[in-house]
Amino acid sequence: MFEYKKEIFFCGIDPSLTANAIVLINQDGEIVEKKLISTDRDMYLCPEQRILDIFDQMKFIPNIVRLEAVYVEGLSFMSTSPTLFERCALLYMLTTHLFKKDIRYSVIPPTSLKKWHTTDGHADKDLMMKVAKCRWNIDFKDDNICDAYCLAMMALEDYKNGIDRNIPKEVTRKRKQKKTKIKDNGVLQIEPNT
Repeated sequence: MFEYKKEIFFCGIDPSLTANAIVLINQDGEIVEKKLISTDRDMYLCPEQRILDIFDQMKFIPNIVRLEAVYVEGLSFMSTSPTLFERCALLYMLTTHLFKKDIRYSVIPPTSLKKWHTTDGHADKDLMMKVAKCRWNIDFKDDNICDAYCLAMMALEDYKNGIDRNIPKEVTRKRKQKKTKIKDNGVLQIEPNT
C-alpha cells in the first residue's frame, strides 16, 4: 500500500549585506531551494534602503508550507566591521518578522555553527566547505550558501534529536494581540484585544 509522506522543511539563513544566503532543505537533507541575494553598497542612497531591499527578498520565508524551523547565523561578537549596525538591523528585522509570523527560529552564533560542523569554533570558510564535501558529499561553490546549508542541517538534526533551540511557538502565541484605536481627541492608542 502506498503511504504518502508529508514533507517538512528546514531553512538556514546566512544574513549579509553583500551575499545573503538562504537554503531550504527537506527532512532528508536534500536542497529544495537556495538563493543568494547580492547587493552593492554603491547602488543605494542610504543603508536603510539597502537593508529594506534585502529584507523584501526574504519576506517569502514564513509563507513556506510545513516549515518546521529557521536557523539564522548571528553576528560575530568580535566584529569590528563598519557595517556592523546595518547587519544588526537586518538580523533584527528578519527575526522580528519570523517572530511576528509565528515561525520557530533560532539565532546561532557563528562559533557554535563552526564547532557543530567542524569541531573547531574558529574554522575558516575553506574548512567549512571541505567538511561539507566530506560529510554530505556536496561541493559548494559559495561559502555563504555552505553556511546556510549547515544551519539548515543543524536545524534538521536538532529536530531529529529532540533538541529545541527555537523560540517556542508557545511564547509567540501567548503574546497579547494588540489593536489600534483612535480616540475622539485624535490621540492614537494601542490596547490589548479583549
